Amino acid sequence: MLYAKSEPIESIKEHTDKLIEQYEIIKELYGKEILENKEINEERFWNILKIACLYHDVR
Repeated sequence: MLYAKSEPIESIKEHTDKLIEQYEIIKELYGKEILENKEINEERFWNILKIACLYHDVR
């Protein structure tokens, strides 16, 4: 098994799942601001952020 953290012990999957939960919270809290910003493509923004969350520990 691969671990993301040693204190507390957390697998990469557990770590990534928690990060995706935070992503959903951020999307809910700031979705309106992103939608209102005409300089940002909303769908692309959220897709890129989710990809960053999913793959941030890949080396």
